[in-house]
Amino acid sequence: MKERQFTEDICKVLVHEEPEVVFGLLEKAGIKVHVDSDNIFDVIHKIRGLSK
Repeated sequence: MKERQFTEDICKVLVHEEPEVVFGLLEKAGIKVHVDSDNIFDVIHKIRGLSK
């Protein structure tokens, strides 16, 4: 329960960040986003791949 609340809090904060900050965090996590070819589902799939 505590972990879920922590995750939800992080998501709420990230929603209010500038796009450059979010893209920077994704890049530091090893997720390359190709804005000309990736769609939102591609990005979500890449993020979920990190948690496996």
